[in-house]
Amino acid sequence: YPVADDLSLTWYVGIGRDAANERWAFAFSAKEDWRAKVQSDVAKIAETNRGYTKVFFVSNQFIKDKTRAEVEDTLRQKHNVDVRILDRTWILDRVFTNHLEELAIEELGIRVARRPEAVKGPLDAERERELAELEQRITTAAHEGRFTLQFVDDAIDAAKLARNSEPPRTDVEGRLLRAERIAKEHGTTHQRLVAAYERAATAFWYFEDYNAFIEL
Repeated sequence: YPVADDLSLTWYVGIGRDAANERWAFAFSAKEDWRAKVQSDVAKIAETNRGYTKVFFVSNQFIKDKTRAEVEDTLRQKHNVDVRILDRTWILDRVFTNHLEELAIEELGIRVARRPEAVKGPLDAERERELAELEQRITTAAHEGRFTLQFVDDAIDAAKLARNSEPPRTDVEGRLLRAERIAKEHGTTHQRLVAAYERAATAFWYFEDYNAFIEL
């Protein structure tokens, strides 16, 4: 469902502006013969003529990078649509990198001898409350069209607060990118500088990603 550009500005997961306007298709497979399945699924998706710009095919099989790239290129040329194949390695990486083990255990009914229990202290609870309030203010301001300097500050503060709560990296970087977009469109020169600084500082101090830090 396409949404207004101002609303997609507040999204911090994925590519907000593209996701708000483009049609994406998703296919999931547990078949061992994943190659035949992806060829069949992409062909069927292309035949709908609905204007899909991306097709994501998720398989529970291990797929070699070289093979995956070759199949993606072949399907892209044949059906004129961007095809992305995500395999078991990608699934496992997302689960462990984003600390989603508990979700996998719960939804897949995996039997484990011991389940970790997160004990939240008063500071963690306070951060969660503040972050929820900031996100609500950001959403409300976007719905009401109030793109003030406070709106920009809230986006920057939300990114900093989330960063200190140790959520998945994608969550933190998504909020930092959102703050940068909002500052670029509605902020002052100083706010744009602060948003850029926080993104670089996070790459260095929190993720120790020195290549990203140098680029930023």
